[in-house]
Amino acid sequence: MKNKTLGFLFLLALSANSFAGLIEYKFSGSINQMFEHSGATDENTNVTSSSLFGFDIAIGDIFTGSFIYDSDAVESSYRADHPDRNSAVYQNSVFDFRFSVGGYEYQDMSPAGILDSLVVSNDSSIGHPDAFSVQSSNSLSSYYSGASMGFFDADGDAFDDFTLPTELDLNDFLGYGYFHSSLLNRDTEDQLHFYGHATSITKVSEPSSIILLLLGCIGLFRMNALTKRS
Repeated sequence: MKNKTLGFLFLLALSANSFAGLIEYKFSGSINQMFEHSGATDENTNVTSSSLFGFDIAIGDIFTGSFIYDSDAVESSYRADHPDRNSAVYQNSVFDFRFSVGGYEYQDMSPAGILDSLVVSNDSSIGHPDAFSVQSSNSLSSYYSGASMGFFDADGDAFDDFTLPTELDLNDFLGYGYFHSSLLNRDTEDQLHFYGHATSITKVSEPSSIILLLLGCIGLFRMNALTKRS
């Protein structure tokens, strides 16, 4: 029994280390711009509402959602390959980006991939803002859908380097987050794009704490069952 307990505690410690860098935020705001793209005419049309993709959405609709990202993610070679861009890219680092608005619900359905990335921009040049962008996408044979949340500081004071932030405060980023989502029908090439400002963003309990709690409960349940059997 003692060996089982020690083994469980060891696995618990490994889990804590694996998930320690995960950070989750919830956000909300309203849609303030939309446009449809016609695959047949290759033209963009600004709209106030749309049902192009089988759900209803309109300017003024409230969006709510959340995203999880890995603050321990390793920077890609993008900045080294493009030193003039002043941006660091962290690929495979965004997990479970989801939101709902109007009649639409979005969730990143695939494991974190190259396009599920974080971007930190830090430019000391005058007129170039600091920025942090959270990007997510679903790419299937019939359609593409994507979502992103960008935080911009026009003064360029948000970041001192290209390190991933562990705390996000809207007051540091012009008071809002820039929200964007898009859909593409690969057969017709029709597209829908909608934008908004996130007026609220709140850090929630770290995913690692939740996961460890679940692991602990499962482990204690199994240990209790084994004890009763013996």
